[in-house]
Amino acid sequence: MPIDALRRFFRSMSEKENPPKKSGKKYLIDDRTGERAEISENLAPVAEDLLAKNSPADITIRDIAAKATVHHRFISTWFVGKVELFTIVHQRISQRTRTLARNASLTTPSSVAELNLQLGLALWLIQNGVKFKSIEDAFPAIGGAIERSVQELGMSHKEAEIVAYTVGSLVLSNFILQPHVASTTSLEELLGHYGKLIQKNK
Repeated sequence: MPIDALRRFFRSMSEKENPPKKSGKKYLIDDRTGERAEISENLAPVAEDLLAKNSPADITIRDIAAKATVHHRFISTWFVGKVELFTIVHQRISQRTRTLARNASLTTPSSVAELNLQLGLALWLIQNGVKFKSIEDAFPAIGGAIERSVQELGMSHKEAEIVAYTVGSLVLSNFILQPHVASTTSLEELLGHYGKLIQKNK
């Protein structure tokens, strides 16, 4: 599949035409104090624990508040609904997912769990109107796979993009259908396989 077509596929997944629902809520406390960032750091792990066992759609602000032992209105004071809070959680998970794609195998239980968590949350955010700045912001494992293909497999950046988007599309399609990624093939093998195909067809 041409690289432009692969890019369009992921762009269509990471950008939603429907605009996010508008909310009349406003922050009640000045965002510049730095307190909100600290609160995010405290609430994000709690939300991640819930997401590991539940769909984002099934989790409520009250659930997060109960697990964090705070009043639900406290969370509503700082965040415009769970979409905003889950966007922050997604950023945290994405940093780890990109590192895993660059440095680790997708056959380990922990990396598979991380990938499932990130993909499920990204797709839910997209469905709820969140527009990511780039494809790699929505699907960070692609960025890690590109770096790995260039550094370890000696591919050009263009070849690495084709391979990463191809592998990424397979993983994402599998997730949407399952919805659960249970890889029995390592990332090294997937990247290496498609990398050989690209180089053979030069």
